Amino acid sequence: MRNRNIFKLIVVSVIVILSFNTTKAQDGAALFKNNCAACHKLEGTLVGPGLKGVKAKWAEAGEEANLLLWVKNSEELYNGGKSELAKLAWEISPIAMAPQALSDEEITAIFEFVEADVVEKPKGETDGSSQLIEKPGRKPGEPLTEYKMPEKEAKILKKKSENTRRMIFFLLVVTAFCLVLGIVSISKTIETFAVLKIRKKDKENNSKSIATVILVLIMLSPFSGYSMSFDFEKDGWLLISNLDNLLLFAVNLVLLFIVFDQKKTLKTIIENYDASILKKKKVVAEEEKDASETVMNLLTDTVAIEDEGSILMDHEYDGIRELDNNLPPWWVWSFAASIVAAFMYLMHFHVLGTGDLQIAEYNKDIAAEQLKVDEYMSAMSMNVDENNVVVLTEASDIEAGKGLYKLNCVVCHKDNGEGLVGPNLTDDYWIVGNDIKSVFTTVKYGTTNGMPEHESKLNPIELQQVASYILTMEYVEGKAPEGTEMIE
Repeated sequence: MRNRNIFKLIVVSVIVILSFNTTKAQDGAALFKNNCAACHKLEGTLVGPGLKGVKAKWAEAGEEANLLLWVKNSEELYNGGKSELAKLAWEISPIAMAPQALSDEEITAIFEFVEADVVEKPKGETDGSSQLIEKPGRKPGEPLTEYKMPEKEAKILKKKSENTRRMIFFLLVVTAFCLVLGIVSISKTIETFAVLKIRKKDKENNSKSIATVILVLIMLSPFSGYSMSFDFEKDGWLLISNLDNLLLFAVNLVLLFIVFDQKKTLKTIIENYDASILKKKKVVAEEEKDASETVMNLLTDTVAIEDEGSILMDHEYDGIRELDNNLPPWWVWSFAASIVAAFMYLMHFHVLGTGDLQIAEYNKDIAAEQLKVDEYMSAMSMNVDENNVVVLTEASDIEAGKGLYKLNCVVCHKDNGEGLVGPNLTDDYWIVGNDIKSVFTTVKYGTTNGMPEHESKLNPIELQQVASYILTMEYVEGKAPEGTEMIE
């Protein structure tokens, strides 16, 4: 028992450690995005150098522990004079990196993410979602005018349309099968009544009706078979076109017409019974029944009470004898139809996979609707540029701009805009301009003096929200003024 408890403890510990490592790797990506991505890339220079390989260089110099101190406060480590790599880094770039309020575990997680096999997406690359395509020769700020659905989503929609046509095709096939069953059943009923001695004229009418049905079925057989497209796709399944479904629907209409024609013929035969023959067969009471009772008799195939002696079975028990009634025809037809329907359902949804189960159909509908939302949002966001941008005043937009500022700008401009690597954003001195178009353009395209571009990180609506928030910031004493004084 003790060994078993120890084994359970070891298993639980391994699971916890693996979960911690997975969470740690995920946290590293998020920490890099929130704290480092504004100034650093994994590879290549942005404001600061690329971070891939940095950890190995500090480790080779025996200063891996100093790397943590450098990230937390590079200026303090340099002034301490104990790190040679800090001195070398300071000589290469004398601009002090902003102190980072991160723990040792968080910094370690960031560098584990940096050293992992992560490939950054090039600017402008998408993940296959809906996108707007630039027209040739588009100038900066000119709105995108052409939308192109990605190939992946186009294939999904095409596949869904094909599956819908197949489902309609199978439903029409089942309907045709049921109509054929109805035609056969009514024909059998007509033959049953034909056994009785009916008038010669009625016999001739019945023969003409049956001949017409057979002739139409013979004519429809090659036509319906020829109309179907037996082309096959790469996956080997039947390709159904809209024309195929239309032709099959027409065949169903013809079969339905035949059913009603046979029903009319049967009604005519019943109405023209010779009164003397009906009296001999003890069916005088049936002549007085209305149409509903006649239909019920055909559906149930019951025997009149006075004729039950003809269907009594030989065996008995305690004076009780059993009637040998036939199964009701409606039940037999329903049972046969349910077997056909079950077989078609099994083939359609589980064997051939041409139909989607509920969860798959739900997910496809959600994906299709999301595409519409993405298209609308993309089209709306692409309408804003430096030529038509205006200051946003809604509280929700200012709050959204504040959140985006916290994620992308505090590294260089600090929390309240007092300035660090970048200038003070709250005073009256501006390097480019203090109107909404100038601020929007600066945030979007960046500048040549170290301000990075944010067009690849934020959509135009988000750029407009950040620019509007910057213009609402109140004065905070901080970095010395830079640029030209501009007072509204």
